[in-house]
This record gives sequence, structure tokens and C-alpha cells, in this order.
Amino acid sequence: MEDDKENEYGVIVTKDKRVIEYVRCMSGEENNINHFRSRDITHLEPFSIYPQIEVAFEMINNGQIAND
Repeated sequence: MEDDKENEYGVIVTKDKRVIEYVRCMSGEENNINHFRSRDITHLEPFSIYPQIEVAFEMINNGQIAND
């Protein structure tokens, strides 16, 4: 998701069910990245914050996303 200040927030779910939260700040010129931060939030069980995590886990469990 994005905010009105060109910041992008989201999560990346890996095939081994790790969850990485990231923040990316874009500058107004030529879509340059001013900064990018990430942190592993797997241990926080952030399903209520990011409901798409549970969907991704279900897809991995059902073989809809290859686990190789």
C-alpha cells in the first residue's frame, strides 16, 4: 500500500513461510528510491495486520505456490 508521501509499505511471504515487512520511500524524481527498510516479522504472527499472509500460507499449503 502507498501513502500520500510516496512511501510504500507491504510484506513479502517466502516459500518457507517467513514474513518480511518492508517500507520503501520514493523520491519525486525519476522514481528513485530514497531508502528501503525491511525486517523479519515471522515471529510476530501479524495475520491481523496483513490478512494476505494467511492467504499466501494457504496457497503454499495447497500447492498453489511451488515450495521448491
